[in-house]
Amino acid sequence: MNLKTANSDSTILIVDDNLDNLRLLSDMLSQKGYTIRRAISGTLALKALEATEFDLILLDINMPDMNGYEVCQKLKQNPRFAQIPVIFISALNDVINKVKAFKLGAIDYITKPFQVEEVLARVNNQLQIVALQRELYDANQRLVKNNQQLHQSNNRYVKNSLVDPITNFKTKISFIGQLRRNLTQYLDNNQFFALLVLECERLKLSSSILQSNAENQCLIYIGNSIKSFVPDFSMLARINETEFAVFIENINIENIDLTIQQISKIQQQLKLPFTIDEQEFFLNPSCGIVIGDRSYQSPEQILYDARHALFYAKNKGYGSYQIFDPKIQRQTLIDSELKLNFIKALTEEALTIDYQAIASLNTEKISGQEAEISWRTSSQTITKEKLGYLAAETGFISQLNSYLLSKVGEQIYKYQHEYLVDNSLADNFEPNFEFRVNLSSYQFLQSDLAAQVEKMIHTCQIDYSRIMLIVSEKVFIDNLEIALKNLRNLQQLSIKTSIDNFGTHLFTLLDRHDLFIDNLVINASLMKKKVVSQTEQEFYSAIVATAHNLGMTVTVEDIINVEQFNNSKKLKCEFGRGAWISQNLQSKLVIS
Repeated sequence: MNLKTANSDSTILIVDDNLDNLRLLSDMLSQKGYTIRRAISGTLALKALEATEFDLILLDINMPDMNGYEVCQKLKQNPRFAQIPVIFISALNDVINKVKAFKLGAIDYITKPFQVEEVLARVNNQLQIVALQRELYDANQRLVKNNQQLHQSNNRYVKNSLVDPITNFKTKISFIGQLRRNLTQYLDNNQFFALLVLECERLKLSSSILQSNAENQCLIYIGNSIKSFVPDFSMLARINETEFAVFIENINIENIDLTIQQISKIQQQLKLPFTIDEQEFFLNPSCGIVIGDRSYQSPEQILYDARHALFYAKNKGYGSYQIFDPKIQRQTLIDSELKLNFIKALTEEALTIDYQAIASLNTEKISGQEAEISWRTSSQTITKEKLGYLAAETGFISQLNSYLLSKVGEQIYKYQHEYLVDNSLADNFEPNFEFRVNLSSYQFLQSDLAAQVEKMIHTCQIDYSRIMLIVSEKVFIDNLEIALKNLRNLQQLSIKTSIDNFGTHLFTLLDRHDLFIDNLVINASLMKKKVVSQTEQEFYSAIVATAHNLGMTVTVEDIINVEQFNNSKKLKCEFGRGAWISQNLQSKLVIS
């Protein structure tokens, strides 16, 4: 559209074979700031239009070679020039000529002899109209563009609301909608279906250390693994960040084991390590299963029950599965109440931290204390691992760590500033007295663990060398990436660590990452006999010798009699703890 915004710089083409008229019109319009171009014939006017853009044309009718009507007709037939307004200026004053001019597309008609004020007023009026048309055109163009963008955004939104852009699985909205349609076919027959909900909890933990591209590759790997072990007609969905759903139609209720085998294959596949961006992963998903028929009428209820089963499976341990049973609902309600009571107990500092003496087996002096958190309710005692699970499920794992570390920090501060300066206690305590904090796997896998330990050290003004964190080998199974990261961060702080299980694969893995463990914990039940055979002695000696060769000290836990105490000394274990040590060395223990 060849229209410019109206202003005093507007360009006007005057076409007239009368040089006096041409000069008069040109002078009066130039004085008003308009740019003027002149043509003495229709042919020259059309050539001028090819070279210059004009905002308005003043056109005489009676001209040789090509009259004004013919020029106007050619203009309106050419899309490039059709929108340029034309004002006829002519001595022809009869109605027939004026009507013909307007039919050909003219917007105004001025008769000769013309008045200067009239010409200026009509020209200015038409240029104002041109300006308004241009503004309207531009506004319409913007509106069209905005509508296109809105349409594209809406299409993307609709697509993303129906299809997960990473896995190409259905979204939760789309899944429930399709599930609602599918359920209608089960109302009039006895067909059965299965709904599986898998959760890769470890993916949630890993997301804190993964780049978004690596996290997307993990999701794609999970999606491909699920697709490879379920029937082609299955409906697949990603229903949140870490949960996937599979709907399998027309299952054989008498051969439900086949469905269970498919689930097991998916879980086994995702337990296998895989590498993304030179990082090794394995996900160990849990699964909740609903076997349904026409008794289900709501897709939301099926999904709700599947998640109940998933919750119960996670309680059994990651990597488990559970088929929904109405009894699960009752257990879930109990667990929900337990979670609320846990939050209250943590907030009110009603959790218990038990300290158990650790003795040096060589000197029989107290060499440290081991702290372990628990929660004693009116009906049960909840151990550290279950506490860690409750804290992780309720989002209070960081607060649990902070509570435990702050209380232990206060105890260490008390020891350093009250008992360490008392020389009368020197015969009862080892000078390198240390505090060991027993953590659940959930607590150790908290991404900010090292930062919380460092905060405790600075807040309580305590010595790094007096702290040791105890974890089980389970942390390296549950989430290898974060376990290695936390171990590395702790070692940079010079915080010692201990492991209460022995696995050659783990120590090979740690060596590959240039990491180490300071202490190995073994259970005194290995030495429960009063008389240990030569073969057993060699076996236990090999375990201790391996730990020593790896640069670790060895602590024997749960020593309940003098025979286990003596056997531990014979094996050259450095430390021991348990009921027998607490009872026989109680008089030496001054920190309760």
